[in-house]
Amino acid sequence: PAAEARAAAAAEIARRKEEAACRRTVSVPVKLVGGLIGKGGEAIKSLQQEGCASISVGKPKAGDELQRLSIKACSEREADECERWVWRRVDDLRAAAASGKGSAEEEEIHTLLRLRPRRREAVEELHLLTRAPRAACVAALTASGGTVDEAEEALISRGPYPA
Repeated sequence: PAAEARAAAAAEIARRKEEAACRRTVSVPVKLVGGLIGKGGEAIKSLQQEGCASISVGKPKAGDELQRLSIKACSEREADECERWVWRRVDDLRAAAASGKGSAEEEEIHTLLRLRPRRREAVEELHLLTRAPRAACVAALTASGGTVDEAEEALISRGPYPA
């Protein structure tokens, strides 16, 4: 009886946590959803492994230009991170589509799309702080072992970069 009561209490706590989860819905262009999800869902899986957020993709209706994504996170901060990741990835996908095939810009964007979500966020932070090209930010971050401060110092010592 005591074990059953503990199990029931644990189930109730889990149910309440589920209800308390932060939920959001965003709509993205249908044509970008495949790139957003990644091959075999790897991009979304990577996001889910890094934090306490998940994304589910709704089915678009025939003729819809936008597709709904449902974000569920443990906190507002996690939901914000997840939503930022979605929009950053949408921007990267649009830039990839606009860049010339085989161009250096296209290669840089595809490099960014392969990054894990938090690493991609760190690259953007470095780019905004130093104005260094994103490819240089990726290289500096890798050389620093993932330390943003060290990567920033290395990039600043090589600068200045054009605005």
